[in-house]
Amino acid sequence: MFLCSILSCERKRQSSEQEMKDSLAAVNFIKCAKSLYSIFLSHSNLGEQEEDVTFPVFKKLYPLENDLIDTVCAIWLDYTIEDSCMQQSIVNKDSNDIAVTALLQAYIEAKQIQLPQNPVDRYKCIDSIITNNLIPDAELEKGCGNQMQINASFNISEIWMEYLRYHYEKLLEELLKKKSISLSLQTEQEELDKLLEAQINYFDSIGYDDGSASYMAYSQLSEEMFQMRFAGILDLYFALQVKKYKPDKVYKSIPNSIITQEYNAILHAIDTKDYYDYLDISSKEKVKVCLLNEQKAWNSLMKARKNTSRKLYGRIKTVYDNATYRLQRYHLIQLKNAFEGYGAMSNDVYSCLLSDTCSYDELLHAPNFFVKWDSLLQDTDKSEDNESDSNYFSQSRIFITYNQLINGYAVKVMCLSNGDFMERDNEISGKALLYFEKEGSEFCVYNECFSDSTLYYVNKKEPRDSIMLNLDYSPKSKNEYLSHNTPFFFSDVNFDGEEELIINNWRCGIKHCNTYDVYKITNNEVKQLTEAPFVNPTGKISNYNSEFDSVNKTITIHKRTGSVYYDGYYKYGLVKKTILGSNDRLSKSTQLELIEAKIIDYDADTYTNIPTRPYRQYKRIKDKLRLVKQGRYNGVSEYDTIDVK
Repeated sequence: MFLCSILSCERKRQSSEQEMKDSLAAVNFIKCAKSLYSIFLSHSNLGEQEEDVTFPVFKKLYPLENDLIDTVCAIWLDYTIEDSCMQQSIVNKDSNDIAVTALLQAYIEAKQIQLPQNPVDRYKCIDSIITNNLIPDAELEKGCGNQMQINASFNISEIWMEYLRYHYEKLLEELLKKKSISLSLQTEQEELDKLLEAQINYFDSIGYDDGSASYMAYSQLSEEMFQMRFAGILDLYFALQVKKYKPDKVYKSIPNSIITQEYNAILHAIDTKDYYDYLDISSKEKVKVCLLNEQKAWNSLMKARKNTSRKLYGRIKTVYDNATYRLQRYHLIQLKNAFEGYGAMSNDVYSCLLSDTCSYDELLHAPNFFVKWDSLLQDTDKSEDNESDSNYFSQSRIFITYNQLINGYAVKVMCLSNGDFMERDNEISGKALLYFEKEGSEFCVYNECFSDSTLYYVNKKEPRDSIMLNLDYSPKSKNEYLSHNTPFFFSDVNFDGEEELIINNWRCGIKHCNTYDVYKITNNEVKQLTEAPFVNPTGKISNYNSEFDSVNKTITIHKRTGSVYYDGYYKYGLVKKTILGSNDRLSKSTQLELIEAKIIDYDADTYTNIPTRPYRQYKRIKDKLRLVKQGRYNGVSEYDTIDVK
């Protein structure tokens, strides 16, 4: 007991001392911050700064960090101006860099953090402080954060990232001057900006500018380009400071002839491949012009880096050239993939992409996207031709009449039995035509695989040709949107208040789950709904990966491919639209559109071979999808529905 009392008193004393240190640190920092705030912000604007978005929980838990973030954001806003010609925000980067550096230093001193002397470790420490301490986590807030808090958290992260990029670029420039090394970083940045602009123009020309997911593609492209440049700047800065510094990864040079060959392959494909049939002749010419401009911008960037490389020597030249080879590798993968792989894509397209983790030999010799795509189509065609030739005319025809009216319709079915491909004795399943009839309305719809649990598992009658069956209709359960056992049903799946006709494609999905075709019946006209989410980047909606939320009126499509990994999701919700009707009058309506997405990629830790999963999360903000979060998972199981709420 006596020993416990001593230990308890000692803990209280240490706790009181720590609280006193923290209080003194907070007071010291706030005094310093106020002084810096008044120096770096014009007095005319001090009263105009508004705190539009707050993080109450973060502020309560981390008041010191919250004060710093508020000040940094205020400084960033004060040094952001609107350019009348460019119509975009431009930051006075030098002033912003000085102000934020002073504030960050004041915070580090207030927290009594000792930064390492080694430049590499020093950067890692600063990056860790910013990442872990100075970016509010919206998920800590009430309800895991509202949309404004999520957006603000991402914007704060971007402010810090822009600061680090520019800060280390300035440090490198000063170091180069000190060592009398002639290297124009500004010229290289301008060439990289021209390349990025040319790539975006090319993306626009092939249709990336259509649809709500375009921002995902452009954001991913820009971030990858900026990160590569930043990695090159850090490598060069560290190499000039640390004698034994070596980059984490060493890349091999790629002959320019190979890159030129891939450009020519895309130009040839634009004219000859069915993949570009959606473009008319004039559009194809525009695409080729944009691609040639992109090639010109790439060659200009490589020329600038080659000229710089000639001025360097020894280990510094090796590090600089390694950054060039990193760019070459990235760009060759872009070309091999025909600039596909950005934003949302189908599983078929994804299967034809060259991975960014490929080996050097694969990079040089792997077939390009069009060769893989043609091979995929040929395999599909052969499979369909063989099935059609050998089975179509020998398949038994089963005629089914339902005993009950379904939504007022009398329904008859002609099903072509799978015959030799049956998995069970007497099963009835196969391609079918469904005939619906009621007074004033009749129509047929195609079903790629008709069946239900009774016909597939229980049926006792031999499915011989021309057999006629009278069946009782088994309605879907009231608590389900997509019925597993009912071959067709009516349900309001697009939340417009009217029921659609849903055709069940029996066991046609991944792992023998069902997929579904959705038909809208309006004024006795039947139209299949083929836009997302009913046909989406993963294929048709299915009971394997589709989740309906009747309360929030959303549909979430999970990217499950049948492997052990979960690849993210697409969430669709009702969005208000103003449309021009056939009577030339504007009217308001709601439509299902993509409102949120999480894309989980795959790569591997080259040192431990542990699968790691980088991810990007997007949310719809003011009619556009915007990147709001990114990070990395270590192992994500197939059925894990991460962050879907």
